[in-house]
Amino acid sequence: MTVRKFELTRRVTKEECSWLERDYEIGETVFKCVQCTYGCIGPAGMAVTKSSDGDYPFFEIPYDALKEIGWIYAGNLWGSSSWGLI
Repeated sequence: MTVRKFELTRRVTKEECSWLERDYEIGETVFKCVQCTYGCIGPAGMAVTKSSDGDYPFFEIPYDALKEIGWIYAGNLWGSSSWGLI
């Protein structure tokens, strides 16, 4: 299984997203949640997790705050560059 890896491109605060437990800073790494989200993610957001295996718990981050930087496969970081490995 592969898990997409993202970096935050801007600060996401509890003021903007009241469901967050804390503010998230530019450059923080998150991973796409690969588990069921039970329909609770809005159309402008993505279910992400701090867990590199894509497991629970998850939270929603706005799409416009995310930049894909690679993916995890079998515990290794693989990138989207033409060389494959970052």
